[in-house]
Amino acid sequence: MFVKNSSKKVMGFGKTVILPGESGELPEGFDESHPTVNFYFAKGWLEKAGRENATADAPAESTPADADAEIKQLARMNLEPLREKAAELGLEWSESDTRAKLVALITEKLTSNG
Repeated sequence: MFVKNSSKKVMGFGKTVILPGESGELPEGFDESHPTVNFYFAKGWLEKAGRENATADAPAESTPADADAEIKQLARMNLEPLREKAAELGLEWSESDTRAKLVALITEKLTSNG
């Protein structure tokens, strides 16, 4: 099921992370009957979204304000979502890399405009 994160917080579902304002597909086992997903829908923090609304299918042009917001979110992310973000950006990292190092690598990539 595709959903949109309508909150101002990063949401994690297993190994899937959905940033505020972005859409993504919930992994297997995270359907509407899952207590956390049900709670997020009830609070209005999560909305159903069609594939056509997913950010992965319709990438928007990035602005400096978007990059700043994303960098601020990095500071709140745990190690595993940071590793996933680094991999998504094509960055090389190792298991021994600390959270701080991953934040620095990702921040450098985001601020270097690709």
